Amino acid sequence: MCDTINYIFILVVLYLGEVNKTLSSENKNLDKEVISFYDVKKLIEKNRIDEVIEMLNKMFVLTGDLKCHFELAKLYIKKHNYDEAINLLLSLVDCDSVKSYYVHYELCLCYFYSKKYNECFDCGIKTYESSDNQEKCDDYLYYMIISSANKTSRLQEGLSFIEKYPCYKNPKTVNQVISLYHDLKMNNKALEVIRSTSFESENDYDRITLSYIYYDTGNMDKAYDVLNKIEKTDDSLMILKGKIEYRQTNYLESEKIFGRLVKKGYRPSKTAYLLIKSQIRLGKIEEARNNLKLIPANLAKTEFLKATICIYSNELDEAENILEKLSENDGKYRCISLIYLASIHIRKHQYTEALSLLGFVYFNYKTTFDKRILSNVVMLISIAQTNIGIDIQKTNYVMEQVANFSQNATLRHMEDRVNGYHFFKNIDLQATFDRLQELIADEYPKICACSRACDAYVVDFPSAGVFYDKPLDKMQVITVIGTKDIISFYPVSELSYWKNFDSDSVGPAIKVKRLSQIEKFNKKYGNCY
Repeated sequence: MCDTINYIFILVVLYLGEVNKTLSSENKNLDKEVISFYDVKKLIEKNRIDEVIEMLNKMFVLTGDLKCHFELAKLYIKKHNYDEAINLLLSLVDCDSVKSYYVHYELCLCYFYSKKYNECFDCGIKTYESSDNQEKCDDYLYYMIISSANKTSRLQEGLSFIEKYPCYKNPKTVNQVISLYHDLKMNNKALEVIRSTSFESENDYDRITLSYIYYDTGNMDKAYDVLNKIEKTDDSLMILKGKIEYRQTNYLESEKIFGRLVKKGYRPSKTAYLLIKSQIRLGKIEEARNNLKLIPANLAKTEFLKATICIYSNELDEAENILEKLSENDGKYRCISLIYLASIHIRKHQYTEALSLLGFVYFNYKTTFDKRILSNVVMLISIAQTNIGIDIQKTNYVMEQVANFSQNATLRHMEDRVNGYHFFKNIDLQATFDRLQELIADEYPKICACSRACDAYVVDFPSAGVFYDKPLDKMQVITVIGTKDIISFYPVSELSYWKNFDSDSVGPAIKVKRLSQIEKFNKKYGNCY
């Protein structure tokens, strides 16, 4: 508005005398008090825009100065008369009366406010290209461009703009940039923006986007924290919550969430799929098998679940047949099917075949893996190499045990961790080790290593340990995949199965800042190694 006032002042100074001489009797209805800049300013402050518009129209008739149209357009924008403003501004596009940047900027505003987002995006790009470096600092223009790209799904064009002009500071603009990256499934880039700008969500819509970004980039604690700030949690967000619990290996909690959603009939195919995955991890194989009927037959994901259930049921030949068919198609499940097939070969002691598959996976898919999956593939490769006589680089405890298993190494490992595992005091580790070997000798793993390097057994073990005066009466036993080579064991509760590998076994773990309810239970009644 300041530009409008200044320009009117100039007009008044230059033309007021002529205006007073030439205005006809019909024009004398114009506010007689308007004889100075101060009076014009008063009219605008009093929101007497119509009178100012009338004055500018009179001045244009008198002078033919196109700048009057520019000032008129800005007043029409103030009155939300965008069509009139657009017509005036379009007449100024190819003239030199007003700098191109300012014309296009006001046009951009008109298109944006009138929800003509395609026109706004195109005009915004022209505006930016016609601007100087100082003008490029206008964050609202940047906001309108990226917001319009999001609203019109012109995401690749918006991405090109961001890459060419990476200058945004305002939280609203940052929000739009993050949203664009998220829609393009470039969540790592979105996370970079969040971290570099210290972006904080201000509403539930933004929080939902942030939760998914954190989830997709493996920041489960952050995802959960943001999710908990959302005031109204619907069923779709409960799915996300369940998936977060699953990724944090809180399988019992995820099973509860997905089970409730299945009963409600919410997206039965998807929620049943997630429920079955949780039940498989919990070792509830028959329940998982029964729930398969809730998912349409012959879908790739259904077949994949069947294969997983077969592995957990020690039906390895059947699992192999299913996975071989899945791996023939270049689809979503090809890579993971090949890894699962390799783990079956390892379990059958077919190490050459396993190495061939894992080598193919590593060289063709490694760029798509996150660190966790990549470390597991490398570990499986090491197991296969060791068993066919190839020396491996022993970078951690599990690698050492894979290359040259030693009961003594296991006992030394346990001595270093006995206090943190909540064993009863003065536990005889050697006697415990021997007893565990007996208990798992004829057992099949409760949790199979399908894409990991270790199996897990859970056995009854009275007086295994104690935590805050609560007895722990089970022992979780970790072995190298397909063997009875025990590399770790620790007392657990019913709900604390299979949490994580040791941090020194598969590389750095994600820092945990939040404890879920199930994790709090595990800390109270069980532990993980």
